[in-house]
Amino acid sequence: MKLGVEAALVDGRLVRGDVEVRGGRISAIGSASANGKGIAVPGFVDLQVNGFAGVDLLDADVEGYRRAGEALLETGVTAYLATFITAPEDRLLAALRGVPSRPDGPRVLGVHLEGPFLSPRRLGIHAAAARRDPDVELLERLLDAGPVRLVTLAPELPGAEALDTADLCVMLLRFRELSSVRQGHAIGVESIGIATRGQRRQNLERFRGFATLAEQQAQLDAHGFGCVTGTHGNA
Repeated sequence: MKLGVEAALVDGRLVRGDVEVRGGRISAIGSASANGKGIAVPGFVDLQVNGFAGVDLLDADVEGYRRAGEALLETGVTAYLATFITAPEDRLLAALRGVPSRPDGPRVLGVHLEGPFLSPRRLGIHAAAARRDPDVELLERLLDAGPVRLVTLAPELPGAEALDTADLCVMLLRFRELSSVRQGHAIGVESIGIATRGQRRQNLERFRGFATLAEQQAQLDAHGFGCVTGTHGNA
């Protein structure tokens, strides 16, 4: 089967011609196409889908995932992380256990926990009553409940009177070899006592809360401008 396109984006190059698909896999590119229209591009991977098409994934059942998935496919998303905001532990555990392993539509790559380890000053829509400081035992329970692949963490939060607990959370995620840590919903603190081992990069010195997690190899940043003193909201 040919897609009927005039070109395809392959490894950053625009390859003229049609794309052939056999058995659900691309079998050829650059095929002759007299009347092709449009450009075939790789499917988008969305690392933060809290909900879509009227479906809140925190409370979604299999049918909800199906409806959200169908709508996501129409936008070009072929894989995503179901994202859960801050909520009571029992609700998060139920949501994690309810993630379908093989839903119809785009692939669910796992879960992005966008809480509850967020700054109380940068919560946005997150429920203040359910917010928690970094807690290794809670994190273990969440990891055991479902396919967590990404965790958003405000690195300036106190754990054991410093950031020892936050560091342990990062180490636990890395030890599990299944998750990544994303710094976000944090503040750019200016007090001392937050730095961890190692030399900070100069361009992080103004964001000491971020420096801790950066040194632990945090891979992403969420709502980064929300950490800047004097900046309001989660940009």
